Amino acid sequence: MTIDVRHALPEDLDACLDFDRQEIHPPPIDEHRKLIAGLITAQNIYVAEDSENKKLVGYIRLDRIWTHMMPLVCWMYVDPDYRSRGISLHLRSFIFNDLRRRGFDRLLYSVQADRPHMIQFMMGMKFEAIGSLNKVNPDEGIAELFFLQRL
Repeated sequence: MTIDVRHALPEDLDACLDFDRQEIHPPPIDEHRKLIAGLITAQNIYVAEDSENKKLVGYIRLDRIWTHMMPLVCWMYVDPDYRSRGISLHLRSFIFNDLRRRGFDRLLYSVQADRPHMIQFMMGMKFEAIGSLNKVNPDEGIAELFFLQRL
């Protein structure tokens, strides 16, 4: 299996929307389609492709905190059939290099507090836990945790 990581392209829009539908509370589709299309244009969505099968198998979506100053990973997804194969590491390496090239020196990552496997992943990747926000998720009882990685 060969995995290629790249920026999402306009023709990847439907696949990116499918990845986002894995969320617990997916947003209304028309508004979300506009958002994802804009993030693709801005090169803020990264995909991992199984080049042998021509299938997108991983996805990371970036937003910005303070409009332009700091990228924030707000959603990451790897196809269950491809998990535990290092795809997250491929995505991470590509994103770190791309963000450095674009002049960024830090990356934030947020994860809901009820996802211990993701928290463990962040700690294993040497992200630093830097704080949390309460009452921002649709289920107000679940905090959003923030992690920082210096690039």
